[in-house]
Amino acid sequence: MHSVLTNVFAGEIADLSPSQVKSLRLNPKVRSIEADTPVNLEATQSPAAWGLDRIDQRTSTLSNSYSYDTTGSGVKAYVLDSGILASHSDFGGRVTSGTNAFSGVNDGRGTSDCDGHGTHVAGIIGGTIYGVAKEVTLVPVRVLDCTGGGTASGIINGLNWIIGNHGPDTPAVANLSLGLAPNTAVDRAVKATIDDGVSVVVAAGNENKDSCERSPSRVSAAVTVGAVDSSDRRAYFSNFGSCVDLFAPGVSITSDWKDGGTMVVSGTSMATPHVAGTVALILGVTPTRSPANVSTDLKTLATTGTISNGGERSPNLLLHTGATPPPITEAPVAPTSVSATTPANATTTVTWLASTSTPILDQTVNIYRDGTLLQSTVVASTTKTMTYSSMTTGASYTFTVQARNSIGLSTASSASTAVVWRTVPSKPTSVAAAVNPSGIASLTWSVTSDGGSALTERLVRTYRGSDLVATTSVSGSATGFTTATPLDVGVSYKFTVQVRNSIGLSPVSGYSNTVVFANAPSAATGVVATLKSTSNAKITWTLGANGGSALTGQVVRAYANGVYLTSFNVSGTAKSLTLLGMSTGVSYTFTVQARNLAGTGSESAPSNAISRIR
Repeated sequence: MHSVLTNVFAGEIADLSPSQVKSLRLNPKVRSIEADTPVNLEATQSPAAWGLDRIDQRTSTLSNSYSYDTTGSGVKAYVLDSGILASHSDFGGRVTSGTNAFSGVNDGRGTSDCDGHGTHVAGIIGGTIYGVAKEVTLVPVRVLDCTGGGTASGIINGLNWIIGNHGPDTPAVANLSLGLAPNTAVDRAVKATIDDGVSVVVAAGNENKDSCERSPSRVSAAVTVGAVDSSDRRAYFSNFGSCVDLFAPGVSITSDWKDGGTMVVSGTSMATPHVAGTVALILGVTPTRSPANVSTDLKTLATTGTISNGGERSPNLLLHTGATPPPITEAPVAPTSVSATTPANATTTVTWLASTSTPILDQTVNIYRDGTLLQSTVVASTTKTMTYSSMTTGASYTFTVQARNSIGLSTASSASTAVVWRTVPSKPTSVAAAVNPSGIASLTWSVTSDGGSALTERLVRTYRGSDLVATTSVSGSATGFTTATPLDVGVSYKFTVQVRNSIGLSPVSGYSNTVVFANAPSAATGVVATLKSTSNAKITWTLGANGGSALTGQVVRAYANGVYLTSFNVSGTAKSLTLLGMSTGVSYTFTVQARNLAGTGSESAPSNAISRIR
């Protein structure tokens, strides 16, 4: 008898023979008898790196999760590489050392990783966060130096050590994320390792050529791995051909690094450990499986027909772990930590932490303006950020996020902290200047937008001619200004305006119209008409006082027999005008009237009268 149950129900756990079971079934005091059954681990990691996310599902639409029902516990993974940073937190103390590790690089560093490649590979095989097999034992076999370089003899020596270290009852896989020109000795060493019962997984290489032209990727008994990107396309660098057994994720793969952090790296070196980790999962369940059978298992489990541009003679097989995701019975939990950045240029960036439920089909970002739902935007299941670029100045925006699975939408996340797009005010326009009879100038202007924040200051610049002579700051939001003192007489003035809010100053306005504190000019004097020929006349005059402002023009008016006939515009500096085409029998007189920026002066007294001779 194993134990007596008293809390969950009255019963016993016992080892029974078939005859005892039969006897108890006939006992009326026994309600039921049920055989014991194994319980399988069903774990799901969420969120997951895209490579892990891809290898547990058949389609390329990622679920932001990695499901696994075994962990590789009890399996050794030999990592022939640049060493492993054993102290990295992602390994959880599962990296062997001392006599259970090997370094063929004589630089005094042992199996410590000074390049980073080996730690990255080990993280994909068996890291707690980035690894395929979460509980595999990682064995560093250092054959590459701090620059990632090594030798054929170093690889052979490392494989020789593996054969000596590998116990007959310990399931094991060796990862070789490396390669070299065809080398018979290296190939023989790989075959010997496989014959010893260790599954060997090797990189196809990164030269975009036939993998059968390299060692050890040409070894048929080894598992040779090419790389694909997140769209299931063969990576542009990945080798291909009949020596490739299958493909695995190998572009932009995040994993552990030599400094204790992480790094994103691409290569068939990254695809290979995805497969080595999967071998560890297989051996964790069936530890006596031979390398040949493991190779067959990988091909049987692989997803078929999904790889594009696989390369000539390449198999269309993409790694799949064979894990079954747990059934979905309820809507996902809501995403969390939704936040929005301070807006700039009507744009804010919304970020959040994904739902911990898996798989997720897509997500909905809800946008609220001043508390009212403005719109909802559906984004991909793996998205964790969204840019919103249609903000209205001065409005308050909040955001929530929902996740959706096959059951439905989650509840909405907590709303982000409200953000308001505020910018500097718009440039003042329609700047108009005027001057009163006392010489005080006044300005008016328009401001289309305050930028979402109240105006607090006006900055008026006064120009005397083209020279800046004063900058005046006035608090408040009014769209007007008057000078404190009169303008100088006879001087041209113009103005510009800026306004300020809590964000800053607006652009500078254009110039106002020019104003001059002056009187209208005095009338011209001495207007004389002289007959120059039978039909032509010349009019001359003396300019009157300009009133404090340069004359901008003059008008000469002609009168026929005392009745206004026509006008002639002349410059402000003209003192004469020649007229042609006088008619016979008509008495002509003329007046002159000047103007300046202050206005038009009085009309002069008429000239003497003249008539055409014939």
